[in-house]
Amino acid sequence: MNKKTLLLLLLSLILATSCSNNILYSEYQTLPVGGWHKDSPLVFDVEITDTQARYNVLATIRNNTNYPYQNIWFFVSLLAPENSEAVTDTLEYFLADARGKWLGSGSIGSIYSSTILLQKEQRFTQVGLYRFSIQHGMRDDMLKGIRDVTLEIQKNSK
Repeated sequence: MNKKTLLLLLLSLILATSCSNNILYSEYQTLPVGGWHKDSPLVFDVEITDTQARYNVLATIRNNTNYPYQNIWFFVSLLAPENSEAVTDTLEYFLADARGKWLGSGSIGSIYSSTILLQKEQRFTQVGLYRFSIQHGMRDDMLKGIRDVTLEIQKNSK
């Protein structure tokens, strides 16, 4: 295989990959400089039109070095379009190892980013607007050190 054919094949692969974007939804919410109050959930409204597909639901947490803990607890609620009661899950994730080394990527300006899988292969059974709510479950009334949270929903390509 010559270099020209290899380059053309590589370019075709890159173009095919870039055109198959599976991200259905991505939104970030910046938290106040003073901290994230325990009674202030972050709310994300997502329009679902395909009830046959399966989705991965991810959250990206950006924290700075002022975050005082190794882990973080979340209450993640999902309210379906026709339900009056949300389904809530309690999840724990580690942002640092036992020695205090941040597990997330980056260190630009002491900001670390950790992507967390909230739900794998989630199927939404109704067409309509789904409301995701993310609330911290730490003991602090005002949690310092979390900069922003992104919710991303990716269509599973399987």
